[in-house]
Amino acid sequence: MHQVYRHQYNIKTKTEITNRDGAANSMRRIDEIIMHNNLLYIAMPLEHSKNVKYIKANLIPELGLKITKFSFVNEETRQKFGAYDYYVDIADIDFRADVWTLDDLYFDVLLWEHKKMEILDTDEFIEASRLGYLKDKQHASALENLHSFVTGLSFFKYDLDALLASKDIKLLWK
Repeated sequence: MHQVYRHQYNIKTKTEITNRDGAANSMRRIDEIIMHNNLLYIAMPLEHSKNVKYIKANLIPELGLKITKFSFVNEETRQKFGAYDYYVDIADIDFRADVWTLDDLYFDVLLWEHKKMEILDTDEFIEASRLGYLKDKQHASALENLHSFVTGLSFFKYDLDALLASKDIKLLWK
């Protein structure tokens, strides 16, 4: 079991610093990073992954979500991982000046647009809670953000754009 993963996205240096890869300050380059309408768009290669070659993501602090599109190495790999349209991290997101900080709160959601969704890593959330890895505010935030997101998706028949439009949010995909 791991502590909360923290990702810091620096707009000026176009870098991501994270504790995810086992190192305290693992750094990756970001090809494109754009602030727009209180969101952050990032596009970057995943050089360490044998399955995913590239990601594009939008961080939405207001909803506590990181919505990602993966580019898999090939169609066979995409199918092997479920051929979902979006991978959604439930998170706490904060930004100050040129640095956006995302604390990944364990829950993830796979979304097949207009079809279905699947909540992942509930077991990790429960174990992290048991071990005290989550602060009380993070614990509550994770549950609130998850429930709000999946309820909204259900209401809008798994149409991500419709859900976000109802909140005056438009994602950037380049």
